[in-house]
Amino acid sequence: MLLPVLLFAVVLVDSSQGYVFFAGGRDGWVLNPSESYGHWAERNRFQVNDSIVFRYEKGEDSVLVVAKKDFDSCNLSHPNRRFADGDSRFEFERSGWFFFVSGAPGRCEAGQKLVVVVMAVRRPRWPPVSAPPSLSPTPVLPPAASPPSETSDPATPPASAPSPSPKASARPPAFPPIPTGETSVPVLSPAPGPSESAATAGAGDHSGKWMLRIATLVGDLDRLWRALRALYHPRNFYVVHLDREAPAMERQALAARVANDSLFAAVGNVVVIEKANMVTYRGPTMVANTLHAGALLLKQSKDWDWFINLSASDYPLVTQDDILHAFSSLPRNISFVEHTSRLAWKEEHRAKPVIVDPGLYLDKKTNVFWVSQKRDLPTAFKLFTGSAWVALSREFLEFCVWGWDNLPRILLMYYTNFVSAPEGYFQTVICNAPEFAGTVANHDLHYIRWDVPPKQHPHVLTLDDLPQMVSSGAPFARKFPRDGHVLDRIDQQLLGRANGSFVPGGWCVGDPPCSEVGDMAALRPGKGAERVARLMNGIIRSNKFAENQCR
Repeated sequence: MLLPVLLFAVVLVDSSQGYVFFAGGRDGWVLNPSESYGHWAERNRFQVNDSIVFRYEKGEDSVLVVAKKDFDSCNLSHPNRRFADGDSRFEFERSGWFFFVSGAPGRCEAGQKLVVVVMAVRRPRWPPVSAPPSLSPTPVLPPAASPPSETSDPATPPASAPSPSPKASARPPAFPPIPTGETSVPVLSPAPGPSESAATAGAGDHSGKWMLRIATLVGDLDRLWRALRALYHPRNFYVVHLDREAPAMERQALAARVANDSLFAAVGNVVVIEKANMVTYRGPTMVANTLHAGALLLKQSKDWDWFINLSASDYPLVTQDDILHAFSSLPRNISFVEHTSRLAWKEEHRAKPVIVDPGLYLDKKTNVFWVSQKRDLPTAFKLFTGSAWVALSREFLEFCVWGWDNLPRILLMYYTNFVSAPEGYFQTVICNAPEFAGTVANHDLHYIRWDVPPKQHPHVLTLDDLPQMVSSGAPFARKFPRDGHVLDRIDQQLLGRANGSFVPGGWCVGDPPCSEVGDMAALRPGKGAERVARLMNGIIRSNKFAENQCR
């Protein structure tokens, strides 16, 4: 029997390579921007190593970095730094307050001035498990904090300067294209894996920061094993979870494979969770299991950025080095959720029918059953639908799991009786939450070839689809057949993987290759990173980013 497969992945990207913000967004450094500089600065969060770029007409304007007293009085005679090249970049090398004014006469008085507060660097390791969740995605600033005194110099951080909390940006800043080539990410302390009911491969020393976590519900051991090795990187963390319907022998075989793999045992970053959940794809149990995996990860640490779900029918089209490199320049508050409010045929076949998922209360899997009476479309919120495969920001997943607003709970109860709940729950939550609606990217990071019409079932991909997979720029594709012909070609041409080995990366050493772990901080992105970068440029860095949100 073919059992459903889900892989939950969390991607962390090191923040030592800072963001690049463009002052005033699309307007640039001008006298009367469409959004005030104060509001623009408030909705962005700035950290050490970030940079801000001022774009203006060379010869017509300039940028001055000044002390607070000169900022308040618009005194242009004693700047700490002056830029006049028309495309000026300033890097925040410390936390604290920074004051910028226009160098053109009269413009500072007219409002062309900007205050930026840079957060102190915080890299907490595992918080206590009993620590209460935050009540807001944006923690409130301490009320006692105050700006530096009028005599403070921006070159010297004030002793009482606050450490402002991050704010979710409604729109991500623009970024330059992602370069390729070898890069090295500083090594940070790793995070231990989930501790509950887990059979762990090894407990060796960890010298790298985990950048990926995967949990899977699967009854197809060989396909899972192949996907796991194709997705493996020693800086990542993998949690493997088998559906409750999987045979006990298969669960034991998976645990044995993990325990007996020499590299897994040496690194200790692959965990098999023994306590299984029942999952029905068309019912709400898949949503519940996704939230469960997210809750486990949030319980262990908040030091990660994206939560990605995959299936055993999925396969990577780029290397882990490519993915980690491409994602390193993205705003951390972006969630990738394909969505639309145009329900079309789904209105009658998804939204109005009422179903019950026996997976909620039976220990054996059965199909969902249908209630004879239908229901009206909701008026308290707007329905959205889309792909079941998502990449959620940590902030948004916290919102769904902790539920400081009642919306995620209300919608979870509503979708309990919804046909194919995974295709609507996260879409409807994010688009009905004002603080997150502006952070959603309308893409699921997959290449999928659907039947047309009505897009109910994806076609099984073959070798003939390979050119379209590559040109899509997507990091993942689905749905693949059980035979390995097309996967063999992907391994050979795209991943550089042979004979079931791990995908080569900057970490690989030993004989045979990748039999030992070298520098886990080294990344060697290739052409796959360029393809993903082009996709990101088209999704996030284009003018259509806002136009495609929650429509």
